[in-house]
Formats: sequence, C-alpha cells, structure tokens
Amino acid sequence: MSSRLFTWPMSSRETIMLGAFGPRWFERPWRVFPGFIDGSRATQWFFETLQLPSRRVTCGQAVSWAEHILPEDSSLFDFFLRVPSMLGIESCAQLLCWISRYVDGEFINEHVDKAGDLQMILCLQAPPREHGGELRLEHGTERARFTLAPGDAVFFSATTVRHSTTPLRRSGSVPDPIRAVAVARFTWNS
Repeated sequence: MSSRLFTWPMSSRETIMLGAFGPRWFERPWRVFPGFIDGSRATQWFFETLQLPSRRVTCGQAVSWAEHILPEDSSLFDFFLRVPSMLGIESCAQLLCWISRYVDGEFINEHVDKAGDLQMILCLQAPPREHGGELRLEHGTERARFTLAPGDAVFFSATTVRHSTTPLRRSGSVPDPIRAVAVARFTWNS
C-alpha cells in the first residue's frame, strides 16, 4: 500500500456510513450503501477512467468485458486507500483497484474470488434498471439482488460470497447501455 498522504477528503456521510460497520463488520455477508458517494462524483470518476488502458477479461465463461487497472496516482485510488482506516483496520497488506465496464450482452458469471479479505464495489455508471446489470449475491441460504445506481456501494467477502451480474440489454431508448463499477480488493495483514 502506498505511504503517501491521502488527497481525497472523505465526506461526513461516507465516514458515518463506514462507521456503521463497527468492529464486527464481518458478521454479515454483505453491506449495501445506496448513495454512498454523490452520484456526480461517481460520474466524474467514470469519465476520468474512460481514457485508461483496458484489457478484455473473462470469468469462467466466454463472455468478456473491459477492465481498466486504476493507477495509484488517481483520486479514486486515494479514495479507496482511506477505506481500511474507516473500518478500523490499522493496516492493509494489499490493495488492488480496477474498473469493470460492461456493455450490451456482457455480464460476470457466478463465482467466488480466490483472494482478498474484503471487496468494495462502487457504481460509477449504470443504465436504468430494466436494462439489466443486476448484482446478485449468495452466502449459504441468504440471497440478495441489487440494481446499483451511480454512487451506490456494496462491501462483501468475495472469497465466501458467490456473486454475479445479469447481462446488460439494449433498447430503443438506450441503444448502448454501459455499466461501470470501481472495485477495490483489500487484503489485511495477518
């Protein structure tokens, strides 16, 4: 993790929301925070990340989507650097951040990740609900479905919670739907 000073101020709302985790955030399989950040800030980050180099990635199936690695000198990376301290975690051994961008027909299949202690998904861009992109989470007998809007955040253990999204679908009113999320994977020190 970078040792430089954080440059992105955490708002009072974000601080209060993260404080809701308390010292036992892990007792629940996921936490959802609608409007975690202002939607205009999410949109700003979406446009800032469009010029980042991307690669096509897959997760178990032939469907792929664009992934952009988030540079450490970006304000969004700075934002993610602040999250562990807001959770009461003194140190983070590793922080990986990327943007996943989905267009018509793209989705991520159901899976669990192989690494990380906590994952944060922050919605940057999304079409209206009827165009797909629904996030699905499953842990034991608990299941949930969320259609995230720009600024919404979800925290979960991606190594224990099965997760997927539904395919994006175009329409006459939205011929080119785009869903973009910023993802931060935190690995704590042992």
